[in-house]
Amino acid sequence: MTKSLARFVAIIAVIVFVTAFSYVGCGKKSTSGSSAPVAIKLVFTTQPASSVTVDGKIAFTVTVQDANGMTITSATNLITISSGGLTGLTIGNPKTKAAVAGVATFTDITVGGLARTGYKLYASATGLTGANSDAFELIGFGAKSKLVFTGQPTNTVVDGTMLPITVTVQDTYGNKVITATDSITITNTGLTLANNIVAAVAGAATFDAVTVGGLAGSWTLSASAAGFANSTSVAFALTGFATANKLGFITQPSETIAGAVFSPVVVVAAQDKYGNTVTDYSAPDVTITGVGTTLVGTITLTPLSGVVTFSDVTVGTVIATGCAISATSGVLTGISTTFNVTPATAYQLAFTTQPVDTAVDTVATSFAVTVQDIYGNKVTNANNTITIVRTGLILGGIKIKAAVNGVATFDAVTIGGLAGSWFLGATAAGLTPATSDTFTLSGFGAENRLAFTTQPTTIGVDVATTFEVTVQDIYGNPVITATNTITLTAGTDILAIGGTISKPVVAGVATFDDITVGGVSGIGKILIASSPNLTGATSAAFALTGFGTKSKLRWVIQPATLQEVGVAWATFTIEITDIYGNRDTTADDDVTVVKASGTGTLSGTLTGVTDSGLVTFSLVNTTVGGTMTIEGTSSTLTKTPASGSIVINY
Repeated sequence: MTKSLARFVAIIAVIVFVTAFSYVGCGKKSTSGSSAPVAIKLVFTTQPASSVTVDGKIAFTVTVQDANGMTITSATNLITISSGGLTGLTIGNPKTKAAVAGVATFTDITVGGLARTGYKLYASATGLTGANSDAFELIGFGAKSKLVFTGQPTNTVVDGTMLPITVTVQDTYGNKVITATDSITITNTGLTLANNIVAAVAGAATFDAVTVGGLAGSWTLSASAAGFANSTSVAFALTGFATANKLGFITQPSETIAGAVFSPVVVVAAQDKYGNTVTDYSAPDVTITGVGTTLVGTITLTPLSGVVTFSDVTVGTVIATGCAISATSGVLTGISTTFNVTPATAYQLAFTTQPVDTAVDTVATSFAVTVQDIYGNKVTNANNTITIVRTGLILGGIKIKAAVNGVATFDAVTIGGLAGSWFLGATAAGLTPATSDTFTLSGFGAENRLAFTTQPTTIGVDVATTFEVTVQDIYGNPVITATNTITLTAGTDILAIGGTISKPVVAGVATFDDITVGGVSGIGKILIASSPNLTGATSAAFALTGFGTKSKLRWVIQPATLQEVGVAWATFTIEITDIYGNRDTTADDDVTVVKASGTGTLSGTLTGVTDSGLVTFSLVNTTVGGTMTIEGTSSTLTKTPASGSIVINY
């Protein structure tokens, strides 16, 4: 054992001897014949040394005593040591011991804390009054444990030199470890630092030439060294700016609809290399241009305090992705983040896949209609209901569809109509309609009706004429595969129809080339065509002119019903006509009037000469009174009917 420990044990032995002697020599009763002493308090009977090295061991004794200060040799109380003076004292184990013969001896407790004087120990035990030791001082330092900014960074300008900064190597209690020579670095990932690595001298590293660059604002620094946790400084302000180095977008362009002003508006600033606005920059002007799109508006402006605001610039009218804005000012340049140009509001329809040539009543090849903005961009979120229309066509199948992602695809539309060149229309509520390109509708549908496709025009009575009747579908297309038989019948004011009135269809057409029409000449004549299971047809009205073969005589003006014997009758006339009653203006036959019935005798000029098919009698008379009827005759023509009754007076 060491000399100091031996000395301490000897002192304890003397104390025990004197105490025992006092009980005997002073006439105290022994425990066998009187009351036993009572443990009341604890007393530091050996004080800790006046100064102790940080984290060093400290030795002392604590005694259990009665009220008179006598040691209770039978005491075995558990005695615990804690801090009794200044806060911040750390006491190591074992700090609890049992008294032996009333005394607890502590020889291996360690104490740590901030080096200073005024620390005390406090002894306590259950049921006893505790005790404080004399004050002692902690000196020196413990093992190096941490880095501390003992000289904090101060406010500085961008790229300026900071006032000296100090970082100290300390033990866990905050004592400077003056033996430390560690290499210490101060950093911040958002800043650019120079002269920022210094080796500690006597436990402290002084940074007296650090320059700092970065974005103006509030920052902290971090100190680091091998084997240590990083330490953070208090905040400091970095202000100002360096030399203009680039153009930066303070407000970036955002996704914008075609043709619209950016919102928020684009703001560009002259910046140093760290991104600080250079507020004294005023020339040259800043110009912006689109990358992947076009820009319209005031795209060149003079910087004000280093900043330009493009408040009226609109994006191009064509949708695009990954666009950007490039800015230039002399040698300074900048590029924005990317943005997309999206469609404007739905405005119109457009056929983006056109209908192609198709056959009557068949499903048309798929075509598509797209919802577009005013600039022709597809509006991808549109779901409008679109209808296909066309006057003059009959559209079947699915002709109404809702757009999906802005497009309605029509793949089940049937188109019926007259073969030829057509276009389709597309409509949707609130949108400008669209018209497709032209396409050819060809072929024909099912047999449905007849039509006079070559009309009879002006026809001479009983003169052969030619016209055509066609088998058509419901739309009027000739059904060239038809083999029907078509029959003609007379229509209005037609008395007879001759020639081959029933004809088979060839390539959908029946050609009637020997048809004669008989009847009273005039306008408004029609023919009728029919065929089983088909809707019949009526020709256009036509005129029947001229006359047929002369056939009969017909009264034009009959004689008066009262006549006188020997007096010439008033003029009466007879015409030569065909079978239908049409006057033959070329006829030159002699016509004679004769008595048809009754009494009396005709005299005078009874045979007249025909002039343009008309015979006028003006010199007829009678020689005998009576009542009669007369008639006109000719050798080759049918005579007239008997006239009305004529009374002949004397």
